[in-house]
Amino acid sequence: KKHPGGMKTGYFWPVYGEHDEVCFPFFPSRAQAHVEKLLGLSRAAGSVLLSDGYTAYASYAKKTGLTHAQCWAHTRRGFFEAQTAEPEGAGEALA
Repeated sequence: KKHPGGMKTGYFWPVYGEHDEVCFPFFPSRAQAHVEKLLGLSRAAGSVLLSDGYTAYASYAKKTGLTHAQCWAHTRRGFFEAQTAEPEGAGEALA
């Protein structure tokens, strides 16, 4: 997505491999097609997809049978934002 001044939006996707390697591929969006291109469509036994909860990742995990785990920081943020509507329950979760 282009912005004034020639800036563009894009995403680095940190990937941790089975041999302790880490890579940071870059894609112009968070589309499910990029997940499929990067990780393929076959399931590796015991694999876990850790994400921020974006629906494209949940769909990919369901399609491939991967375990989908949501990032604790993003989960915590949801409880923090819920304090307005449910202060007691959200506060307990954040304690």
